[in-house]
Amino acid sequence: MKDGKTISERMRGLYNDSCTGDLLADMIGIETVCGGIDCSECVDGLLVKIADEIDVELEAARDTPKWCESFQDFVGEELERPMEDGEGIGDWLGRNYIAIPTDKEGRPWAIGDACQPSDTDLPGEVIGFTVGKHGRVLVRVETEAYDEIYAPGALSRIVPDTQERINEDARKSMNDYWGCAGVLCSECPARIDGANPPERFGVGSCIKAQSLDLLRRQRELEKAGAPCQ
Repeated sequence: MKDGKTISERMRGLYNDSCTGDLLADMIGIETVCGGIDCSECVDGLLVKIADEIDVELEAARDTPKWCESFQDFVGEELERPMEDGEGIGDWLGRNYIAIPTDKEGRPWAIGDACQPSDTDLPGEVIGFTVGKHGRVLVRVETEAYDEIYAPGALSRIVPDTQERINEDARKSMNDYWGCAGVLCSECPARIDGANPPERFGVGSCIKAQSLDLLRRQRELEKAGAPCQ
């Protein structure tokens, strides 16, 4: 390799009105031999020299390990953080360097997870991650209306409803159901799009809103094909 270029890169666009032998000789860095030998001998010698350079470059390429193998060796030997069997580079980065965002229960978010953003009643799906200010990893969410980036704390994990969960929640107190024990009504944690439960259901109390929400969940479960129990 000369001047940072391979032999093929140097040969492209080389031709002009000058002697081809002179051009090739200059390109590969040998003295012109015109005048002492026949042109055919000159070209033959130049081609042999070019072939030798190609062999050198090919051998160097064969000796270079594949990128992924080189990466695995580097992180294992130099960084002492080896990749696990079957682990992808993205998983390795997440395990070692990137703090994967988690939900409120400490479970890591993953692409494809169903979630509920706090500022809308539209359910969403995690479609990716991005790094915000100060290196904080944020969650990219897609709903039927828009894509948006959220802090992990602004998302709730959507767990598929079951009859057992509905039956269990029906036995909860109003405060336990809405998660508002010890919280002022002005700071209601169950607001969606700024509306608290009574406002969303058009009733006068959170107890009535709880009953209507349980009925809504039951209807949606039955609509999905689950038998009523």
